[in-house]
Amino acid sequence: MSVTPEMIAACAYPTGVCDLCWNLSGNATAAAIEVGSIFGSATTVESVWKWNATGARWAFYAPSMQPQALADYAATAGYEVMTAVSGGEGFWLKAKQGFSVSVPAGQPVDSMGVSRALQPGWNLASTAINQTPLALASGLGGVTSLWAWDNAL
Repeated sequence: MSVTPEMIAACAYPTGVCDLCWNLSGNATAAAIEVGSIFGSATTVESVWKWNATGARWAFYAPSMQPQALADYAATAGYEVMTAVSGGEGFWLKAKQGFSVSVPAGQPVDSMGVSRALQPGWNLASTAINQTPLALASGLGGVTSLWAWDNAL
């Protein structure tokens, strides 16, 4: 699947709304999101999580924790400290209140870019291509199941 100019324009200034409680989102651009810069407000963000499929463990960030306390907690719990969300990675965000967020623009990640990064087992991934689950699974190849989260439910 090719990326069209319309898809690039749609990703030029990505803005999202984070609802109170859990939000499933992703970085659909090739540029990394620096977690502390984008989600560093302890007033609005409780925690941010992503799955490291290669290391088979969670990476964690909490803006309310000082760097050393965050590192100590993560090490004790068997987590990694999350500093960035790479292009094509999905993440969970637990918000203390609803807020809007703008992330840096970048080249959209398509299903081919995501499929190159997939590991055997569970993956938490994101793509800029708006397509049906069947089309996404076909584009990725070798997918057993796809999951989504609807905050409204």
